[in-house]
Amino acid sequence: MTLDLIVNLLFATLNILPIYLIASLGGYLSQRVGVYDISMEGNMTFAAVLGIIGFFVADSPWMGLLFGFLGGVFFGLILATLAVRFNLDQIVIGFGLWFLGLGLGSFLYKLYVPSDQHTIGFSTLGQLVGYKGELTGFARFLELDVIFYLSILLLIIISLVVYRTRLGLQMRATGENPAAADAAGVNIFRIRYFTILVGAGLVGIAGAYLAVAFLQGFTSGMVAGRGWIAFSIVIFGRWKPSNIFWGCLLFAGINGLQVRLQTIGVTIPSDLMTMAPYIVTLIALVIIMSRSGRSRIPSALGIPYYRE
Repeated sequence: MTLDLIVNLLFATLNILPIYLIASLGGYLSQRVGVYDISMEGNMTFAAVLGIIGFFVADSPWMGLLFGFLGGVFFGLILATLAVRFNLDQIVIGFGLWFLGLGLGSFLYKLYVPSDQHTIGFSTLGQLVGYKGELTGFARFLELDVIFYLSILLLIIISLVVYRTRLGLQMRATGENPAAADAAGVNIFRIRYFTILVGAGLVGIAGAYLAVAFLQGFTSGMVAGRGWIAFSIVIFGRWKPSNIFWGCLLFAGINGLQVRLQTIGVTIPSDLMTMAPYIVTLIALVIIMSRSGRSRIPSALGIPYYRE
């Protein structure tokens, strides 16, 4: 019984993991080049609606992700223009985009999303390889959908790009000392624009995946703070992709525990279960910041760059 509960909790966690991992990696990219993206919650809400619309346009969850990505890029373009080109306050911009995402999402939902909005998620790995046996033990990894594996691949690719390529060196230099990078010939504005657009696009994909595949529909407030938690995971992970993965696993595990406890009939007040991710977020951030200080924070994060 206990072993079954642990195994079920593990796979409930892994099912939720792509939402946090893709969104957190998107937020990480923006912060890596020195720009806060406070709008992740609004971005995910807007992209969730676009994902549903995209699904019904082509009857394909992949089209839903494409629509979500484009919605995220739209948010990234606004953020990059205001924060990088005009050097406006990144926190104020982020909160403004957050509210914009909530408003646009609600507007498009009422205008374009049909009342019968049930969607179909992505194929599992087992379906793709044609496996028809019983899914027990390690074979249960075949019941995870393809986006789970693509999110792990995305983590590896971003880690390699940031730490093993010339582009990654330029990104890190831009986030640490943009004046020195500029003097060395790095186009600071191009690097920041590109990275912010890609990062915001990934946040949009996470929102679309949440609606199209995980919840298979859209309701008001469905993002439920996941954008803010993803933002916090970047800090929790000390701006390092491998640590971000473990942070995502932790918070996905909390969500998975909520689901499993409800399934087996454990009576815990629903309000307490809803609060749990945010309580853990606050505790984790206090512990991490008190022990590690500012050692890994990109030095130019949140600071406008004025070319002399």
